[in-house]
Amino acid sequence: MIVDPRQRADESVATRFSRSMNAATSPYGYLTDIALASALSALPVVLLVRQASDGALRSPVTVALGLLALAPVAIALGLSATLRGAREQVVTWLASLPFAVDNVNALLVGLTDELEIAVDDAAPGYRDDGATADRRALQLDLDRISEDALVTRCEDGRICVKLGVVESKWLPLRTCHARWVRFQRVITEFVVPLSRRVKITGVRVC
Repeated sequence: MIVDPRQRADESVATRFSRSMNAATSPYGYLTDIALASALSALPVVLLVRQASDGALRSPVTVALGLLALAPVAIALGLSATLRGAREQVVTWLASLPFAVDNVNALLVGLTDELEIAVDDAAPGYRDDGATADRRALQLDLDRISEDALVTRCEDGRICVKLGVVESKWLPLRTCHARWVRFQRVITEFVVPLSRRVKITGVRVC
């Protein structure tokens, strides 16, 4: 049965993206973090309270502090609204690929940075001498994208890749975006070219 790529892509991701999933697709997505926005607003709020206690509610300094206190939250809410179309962009990209990619949700929410590529080792184009699936050769291809990315397994028709993005304690949403960018590069620059040499039956984030 022929499956429509668009339908396949649409069904492979959540029907509705969370704020963090939307944020992962944008380099500015970390600014939507309410915790970060609250932390940035804390000092202006403290100074604003002090100004109020001194009876200087109408001074230019008080007004400026009020704007500084509101700005991070306003930016977070405004940017969150602009990123609501992220799901459509993700689906469009997935539909353009010559194979199915499953469980992308786990990558976008930051649960994992590994993927498994399923290869049909009986398909035409797969050489019995293992040259196409040689782990060292695949690692060299991956190194062109990032030296932190790693082929962790290459056997039994499975090629496992770890993206190798270092987790940030302070800006987790920025890490999610860095992981998403590397994932797209690995798919586009590593897996798609590989699919021209061997038959790939699917890719799964795991």
